Amino acid sequence: MSGQAKNAENHFAKSLGESKATERLPSLVLQNVSKDLAPGDIKKFFNSNGYHLYDVKLDKELSNASKQKGYLIFKDKSEKLRVLREQNLAKLGSTNIVLREPENAANFNSNVVVQNLPMDMDL
Repeated sequence: MSGQAKNAENHFAKSLGESKATERLPSLVLQNVSKDLAPGDIKKFFNSNGYHLYDVKLDKELSNASKQKGYLIFKDKSEKLRVLREQNLAKLGSTNIVLREPENAANFNSNVVVQNLPMDMDL
């Protein structure tokens, strides 16, 4: 593991109050997000309705335009399941959001997923 990756892992562990950041935080895939919403708007919506989100991540195009999807990240699984049960298809901004479980949640133990890198990229 590179020094930069190790520093990021240690920072993440400290921010959660854990000794090591090896456990994946519970998350839901968020789809059909209004293009005009920022992560802070989404977090504020859920927190003001009594839910406790750890973080919100939105996918963006290279042009910085929203892909209208992202992730809701929670500290515990029970809150994730409550949001999935109670808020799927809820009106958020100008659209009804769609929530679902991540497809590969059981297949990896990471906090960051990197996909669609160019084949000629030098890592």
